[in-house]
Amino acid sequence: MDRLADLLVILKEPRSQAAESYRGVRTSLQRALANDVKTIMFVSCFAGDGKSMVCANVAVALSQLFLDVILVDGDLRRPTLTSLFDASDMAGLSDCLTGNAELEQVLVATPIDRLRFLPAGQAAENPGNLLGRPSVASFCSSVSRLADAVVIDTSPLAACNDAISLGQHIDTTVMVVSPRRWDGDVEVKIRQNLEHHKVPLMGVVLNGASSAKKAGYGYGYGYGAQGQALYTYGYEEGPRPAKKGFWSSLKGLLGTE
Repeated sequence: MDRLADLLVILKEPRSQAAESYRGVRTSLQRALANDVKTIMFVSCFAGDGKSMVCANVAVALSQLFLDVILVDGDLRRPTLTSLFDASDMAGLSDCLTGNAELEQVLVATPIDRLRFLPAGQAAENPGNLLGRPSVASFCSSVSRLADAVVIDTSPLAACNDAISLGQHIDTTVMVVSPRRWDGDVEVKIRQNLEHHKVPLMGVVLNGASSAKKAGYGYGYGYGAQGQALYTYGYEEGPRPAKKGFWSSLKGLLGTE
């Protein structure tokens, strides 16, 4: 838990610019929650985009509004959050999907008021098969009844389609992108794949961007029903310069070209 506490900027440095940016993401999500959105899935293209920590900080930020929040580790291949919560030996999502555990029995209390955690679990079945089961729909329906907001981490989409399978049963999706790992074509193709499978995409969290560019970007580009582009700073090593061509090619992802 000590390492997790260090990465929860929203708690460790509540007055920082990064924490304020997470609260900005929270504000946009509040509008969705007011319109009956409950389950929010976070996706990314590549490992290392910072998605898991964005999920954790956003979940904490929502709980600070006196909302009951469940944070789900839906990355069954490399369950980063499960490791950070010291829950690697606990039953969780995969056990619920195989019918070997009841959801309410495997939710883990956290030291953070109103925040519960669902680990990835212990089931050995292939994650792609597990997340393709009919039980996924039942799980998403059940977990949404137990909280005001459900924040779900997932496997990177450039590596597998697990998030596509899960996303067909959730209310909305947010994509986390990093200027440091930006490809351009890959991100746009993944957005198109989400649309093709009717996975609702609310917007983009920009993680690890330089403050100068971020200030100029703001909410200027958007798409989707809410018409918002979400954003936040990096949380780990501080902002770094974007790859060449990032800011112009980002428009392709947002559909503003």
